[in-house]
Amino acid sequence: MPYLKHTINCGRWKEVEKVFSGRYGKRIKPAEKQKHTPEKMAEVNERNAEKKLRRKIARNFEAGDYHIVATYHGEPPGKEEAVATLEKLLRNLRNWYRRQGQELKYIKVTEYKNKRIHHHMILNNVEGCLQKIRSLWKGGVYPSVMYEEGGFEDLAHYLVKETRLTMKEMDAPSKLRYSCSRNLVEPEKTTEIIKAEKWVETPVPPQGFWIPKESLVNGTSEKTGRKYQYYTLMPIRDIGREEQRKNPDKYYKPRRAPCRNTG
Repeated sequence: MPYLKHTINCGRWKEVEKVFSGRYGKRIKPAEKQKHTPEKMAEVNERNAEKKLRRKIARNFEAGDYHIVATYHGEPPGKEEAVATLEKLLRNLRNWYRRQGQELKYIKVTEYKNKRIHHHMILNNVEGCLQKIRSLWKGGVYPSVMYEEGGFEDLAHYLVKETRLTMKEMDAPSKLRYSCSRNLVEPEKTTEIIKAEKWVETPVPPQGFWIPKESLVNGTSEKTGRKYQYYTLMPIRDIGREEQRKNPDKYYKPRRAPCRNTG
């Protein structure tokens, strides 16, 4: 039975997913499915939400862009008023970016359940944008500079965790944890049908890439009962020389090309 190899282009790196599908080749009996308890399914949904958000961040933002938390002084507004206030900020900020010859890109999250209402924004960095935000926002502005290696994954995990209680409260069939500007680019996904009945447990990256060992996951889907494999391909050029020197064992590396005998 062949398997599908999905390669997702996240901008500076790629992610690989290998999965079996009953649509291709002869059908085989999958492993026994686990019971879909509400707690287990919530855990699966959160992992999938993190994965999707991480890829969107990586495809559209870069190290040096901002994650900003915006809060309110004094008595905070209700949810509807807070959402309208944030929209006004983004509208004014979008116009300011255009005057700088740039285009505003953002991902936004509003959190309010069991805590003071506040907003998270991921924004592309343009010189002077922080000063402009502070002049427009009549509350607290707490920026942090985004970093690439592990940072996008940590941020996606944090934002999904932040919205956990709000998601439980929502009864809508489509539960959106965040919303984005329309100019964001979706990660590009290509699919190959691999005519093999299994894959190696420890993949070998192609030349020019290393695989962070912690990114490699071999498991069985709770939904389908079929095996899967995930890992990340990091361009060697994006792994700093100091990191390469200090932590070479953190990565799976390509096989060395054989030396040619020119004598």
